[in-house]
Amino acid sequence: MILECNRGDLPRFVALNLDKLPPISIDCIDVSALLRKQQLMEMDMSQLKSTVDEVLKWVPGHAGLPGNELADEIAREAANLEQRDVPVDLPSAKARLRRHAHRKWEQRLQPTRYALQNGVRRSAPAEHLGLSRRECVEAARLRTDHSMMLREYRHRIGLEDDPTCPECGLEDETLAHLLTDCPARAEVRRRIFGEDEPEMREALGDPTKLVELLKRLGRL
Repeated sequence: MILECNRGDLPRFVALNLDKLPPISIDCIDVSALLRKQQLMEMDMSQLKSTVDEVLKWVPGHAGLPGNELADEIAREAANLEQRDVPVDLPSAKARLRRHAHRKWEQRLQPTRYALQNGVRRSAPAEHLGLSRRECVEAARLRTDHSMMLREYRHRIGLEDDPTCPECGLEDETLAHLLTDCPARAEVRRRIFGEDEPEMREALGDPTKLVELLKRLGRL
């Protein structure tokens, strides 16, 4: 509803239904005053544009300010501090693990990507170790405990009725039995690893020694 309207003035309105207004503390909206202020602002801006040349220039925020540089340095040092006693919520932990896994994946992918882009042939592991491809494959299968040379594994997948070691007949021919426990192969292990019962970490650490063991046992 128009409350008043004089010639030369903008109309003044009041709200008839306060329930439809936003939650404000006044019951009268002076639209004419708001429009008048807007007109004045537009006139001021128009006059300003006619007398001032506008230049847009990028300015680095806070760059070179001693206080800001010091704050950034302190923040970086704090971010690298150990925070073992600070509780971490599950979403933050998952995000950190994803970033770590992605970083490792990129590091492992980079040599291959570089080789593809630059036409460089990446040497196969067999070439570095002086082993044939078949020898590398058999060593890898043995190190992952999925080798057809192990009687217990063949029994596990249904290709062997008896998992017992064919050399000593005392235990199942598992990976640990082959590399550390079998008394019938103690002499061969001593020649290769320097002891009858080497640690599993030592026995599995060098693929060339695994291949040598398989050759001496007549498996390769």
